Amino acid sequence: MRSSRNRASIVVALLAFAIVVLGTGSAGAAAPVTITSPADGVAHAPGYTGPVGVDFSGGDMGTYTIAVTGPHGYGWNTTWNFDGSQMTSSWAFPQARLAGTYAVTVTAPDETVAATATFLINPAVMASSAAPTPFYPLEQDGFRDALRFTFRTNATAADTVRVVNSRGRAIRIAKVGALSGTASHSWAWHGRKNNGARVQPGVFRLHMVAVTDERKLRGPVVVVRVRALAPRINGSSVAPSPFYPIERDGYRDTTTFRFSTNVRASDTIRVRGPGGRIVRIARLGVLKGHAHPHTWAWNGTNNGGEVLAPGTYRVKVVSVYYGQKVVSAWRRVVLKHKPGGGGGGGGGGGGSTCTPGYSPCLPYRGGADYDCAGGSGNGPYYTTPGVVYRVTGSDPYGLDADNDGYGCE
Repeated sequence: MRSSRNRASIVVALLAFAIVVLGTGSAGAAAPVTITSPADGVAHAPGYTGPVGVDFSGGDMGTYTIAVTGPHGYGWNTTWNFDGSQMTSSWAFPQARLAGTYAVTVTAPDETVAATATFLINPAVMASSAAPTPFYPLEQDGFRDALRFTFRTNATAADTVRVVNSRGRAIRIAKVGALSGTASHSWAWHGRKNNGARVQPGVFRLHMVAVTDERKLRGPVVVVRVRALAPRINGSSVAPSPFYPIERDGYRDTTTFRFSTNVRASDTIRVRGPGGRIVRIARLGVLKGHAHPHTWAWNGTNNGGEVLAPGTYRVKVVSVYYGQKVVSAWRRVVLKHKPGGGGGGGGGGGGSTCTPGYSPCLPYRGGADYDCAGGSGNGPYYTTPGVVYRVTGSDPYGLDADNDGYGCE
């Protein structure tokens, strides 16, 4: 009986001791400090700012240090004085841009590490831009000749710039090499294709492709415009006026039209006759710009090479540049017979009527004879030295000795 009583006392004592021990443990056991965000090991886009969220409910009271560290010296930290009145708190940190792994650390008041977590920033093309737009690379005259494409990645990558035309075709691909992700980079485009040819004016799209760790990253598309300068004729004139192409005696046989343009344009001269009809078109081809002077000498002939009749004519130039056309003002010029009908070399006065069948003109001298200048003839009139005459009539002066249609050869 006594034995049973003793065993019961022992059991009660043990239970009391267990209650005391367990009660003390429940009141004083320390639950760990926990990082509630960011989630451990999760990847984020560049520019991530957190926040860092921490639960201090199981930690000791005192001052904690919360820190974030990352690639290329990234670092941020703050402190929190935990007094038991606020169990949780959170903090945003400066943008994490560079690709890589970032560590979040909470340090306890006793300077031991209370909690850690990591997060990742994915590699990406951060930004790209282009200026100026529009630009004018076709002239290469020093005004907006090139466009500068600026870009940035957040990791070291093999970078390539692609230029795509309005049809979606890549007309320029430039490999700019393996570039750092810690700085901005730029590439200049002068409006050329891969083969060096100039592009036509239009809309183009530029973007960058970066390859890092076997990942291909495509940057945002930037739209740019290539334009051609508007052509401009920087003045035009024609002189002398009047001029005398009919006589072909070396005096004012031609008149000269002068002009210049601001760009390398395709230039065409047009001559309008007294009746308003175009009598002569002269295509000069592509001529220099930048106000380089150009001249065109007109000998008074039409498109078929025939000398035109006396009268008032007008001359202008039409310049075309990448589909843009500009026209000068009409410039007036007078085509006349030479005063006094001169031009037949030796003899004096007389009228201005030409002897039929001879070209250039041999003024009619009332039936008096002409001989070839420098020959054995006795005149009294002579042709212009060095001039060969086209003979189409009866040859009253006997200038075409061999009957081949040309006199004074």
